[in-house]
Amino acid sequence: MSARIYTTRRLKSASGADIKSTAGKYIRVKIHKETRQVSKVKPELWTEAANTAYAQRYPNDIDVKKPRKNKEKLGKQGENLDFRSRSWLFGIIMDSENHGSSHHRYGPKPRQGH
Repeated sequence: MSARIYTTRRLKSASGADIKSTAGKYIRVKIHKETRQVSKVKPELWTEAANTAYAQRYPNDIDVKKPRKNKEKLGKQGENLDFRSRSWLFGIIMDSENHGSSHHRYGPKPRQGH
């Protein structure tokens, strides 16, 4: 089983539109996952506009990886909920939805009055 060491992406213009080759297919680049070295896929089909966009986007043939924004879940008051809090809150919601059923969250409901 071979490891994939490249990511293939479409080349985009400055406006964000995908650029097409002389054959009508989308222009692609491949990016090495560790070194971030960028190379052209089928450069013989590239147009002048594609070469210009490539030169502007990757001047040193290196891709700069953008940091990802972490999406954090917020509670009712705006505080961040950790795993324990979310699990506890989920249990309460499930208990309230199954209030009338014969089974409790952890098995059958205990009998009353015995």
